Amino acid sequence: MDRLTRLAAILAAVALVFVAGPSAASAQTNDETNDQTNEAGSPEDPAEIEPGTVRLVNQTASVASDGTISITIDWDGEIRPDLFLGALFHQRIETEREVGAPTATVLNRRAPIPLTEAATDPDGNLVLSIPVRSVTSGDAERVYLPGPGVYPFTVEVRSSRGLISSVSSTVVRLPQDTETLTTLDVAVMLTLSPADGLNLSDGMLFLAAYPNVPFTIQFDEALLTQLESDPALAEQFSGAAGTRPVLTGAGVDLDPSALAEIDQGRFYTQALETNQQRLLRIGLTPLPEVAMLSSALTVDGADLLLSSGVEAALNIKTSSIETGSVAGSTGRVQLIDPDRQLTDELSSPAGLANFSPGDIYALYARLSLRATDAQSSVILGGEGAPVLDSQSLDAFLGTLTEDGPLRAVPLVEALVNQPRNPLQAAERPEQNLLDSGESVAELQALAQTSRSFRGVSNPSLNQLILDSLSRSRNPADRTRAISRAKAELVEDFASITLPSSQSLTLAAVEGPLPLTIRNDASSARLVRLEFRGDRVDIAEDGQVLTIPPGETVLELSAKARALGVSTVDVTASTPDGERVLSTSRYQIRSTAVPGLGWAISGTALVFLLVWWFRNSRRPSAPRKPHLVGLPSNPDPTPSDRTIAAEAAEAL
Repeated sequence: MDRLTRLAAILAAVALVFVAGPSAASAQTNDETNDQTNEAGSPEDPAEIEPGTVRLVNQTASVASDGTISITIDWDGEIRPDLFLGALFHQRIETEREVGAPTATVLNRRAPIPLTEAATDPDGNLVLSIPVRSVTSGDAERVYLPGPGVYPFTVEVRSSRGLISSVSSTVVRLPQDTETLTTLDVAVMLTLSPADGLNLSDGMLFLAAYPNVPFTIQFDEALLTQLESDPALAEQFSGAAGTRPVLTGAGVDLDPSALAEIDQGRFYTQALETNQQRLLRIGLTPLPEVAMLSSALTVDGADLLLSSGVEAALNIKTSSIETGSVAGSTGRVQLIDPDRQLTDELSSPAGLANFSPGDIYALYARLSLRATDAQSSVILGGEGAPVLDSQSLDAFLGTLTEDGPLRAVPLVEALVNQPRNPLQAAERPEQNLLDSGESVAELQALAQTSRSFRGVSNPSLNQLILDSLSRSRNPADRTRAISRAKAELVEDFASITLPSSQSLTLAAVEGPLPLTIRNDASSARLVRLEFRGDRVDIAEDGQVLTIPPGETVLELSAKARALGVSTVDVTASTPDGERVLSTSRYQIRSTAVPGLGWAISGTALVFLLVWWFRNSRRPSAPRKPHLVGLPSNPDPTPSDRTIAAEAAEAL
């Protein structure tokens, strides 16, 4: 019986173990899991703490070896004493690929402080100040960052039970001896375009907010025209720009290689000079050493750039080009291209909502790592590259104002460290102007004659020629433009007319001779007058006269050389003599005896008087009979020969 009782008790105990054991083990496992989860940072129970999110607003991009990192964050949750703000610093990263990559290794941490004790800025954002040290031992309040480099960090908001929200970024620790700091030159092109990109107001704000950043300002024809038409706005803009250079392709949409091929390179040089003068007139500083180029460059094209004072050509295509230098016969032209990938990181094609300050500091970290590799300078922005976003650019410019590894430089200075490897020049220009070369040369000759005719250049004609040579013109448009320009010039030449014919009487040997000439143009024209006649001399022959609009009567100085009717052909031509404007023929009757006629008549009269006087005093000789066979007119006497000789001498 006792044995049965003991056996029953053992069986009951075993059954109790099987029933109670799993429940107890499960309870112990749950407790351990909860502890581990809390240590790992699981969020608090939403019923106890309202969830919130922490976002990075701005931070110190680089910190001295014993400086202070300032981090400003936006916390949209409750600010309670049981919530804490802290920061974790991770192992230093060595390559650009590691920037932004997840990291779990904690190098050091900043002891958390209650949110209620955190400092705030005027906008209500939380400000976390973290002093750092560069030695292993020292102030415990300082975070140890061993050696210069890029350090990822994480800012956390926690409760007593775990992590609520966090945000990550990077900071660059500088070397103790800042003279050993390697820097990367960065040139920022502030491209203003009201159509798409930064507008004029944005540009002036950046120029005023960052007076020490040596921007290269770049804008298009539309914005330049706007400034030219508004002197007050131009003065305001030039005041904000200061002496920072301006680069614009206004009026220079030309292919220098194509123009050089047809020997019309002067149009390119003139367009550059006009461009620079327009900038100077509104108080801006041009950048003549750099031209904007969107076409391939031949050897002749390179020579044209060099002769125009251009040392480097900035690519404004929407696609990248190989950078380097193209050799001409007189030197080399440097081809440069903005860093489109980095510029794209400062743009926001999907809208401003995608802006993240952490991306800007990640870019800063990558560029600082690039500086240690002795990379070439970086050029950001520019026409053809992605459009810079104002928020991203503002955050990035803030990093450039720090004494860190990035050094803001002017574009011309950045060119020094750009690649200069030799590039193969293009064999032929991209634009074919050969078919239009002869027409362009004819138009050029007409334009030169027109300048002598008008006395000044014709801006509208110059612009029409430039438009006809523009890269945006197709051959048919170019032909029409050139033909229209020729027609306008010929029509202008036809504004000067002379009467077809006219009969005039010259009553004196010398006197005024009226000449009617008409100018149907809206302004004065310069005309060369030429006269061709056999009996009348015109003092104004070959002179260039200014003919005002309307009908003008010129008083010419005429001198007759003979009596009677004579013909004078009048020709009005351009001052350079290249084009006849109008012709006329004058019938001039001279009724006055000129001086030579008086001299001849007087001499003849004297001869007759002398002859009559001598013959009247000679006695009459007896009349001799005429003998047949003898001449009826004997030889003259010596006296007769003397009279004849004297008369001949008198004549």
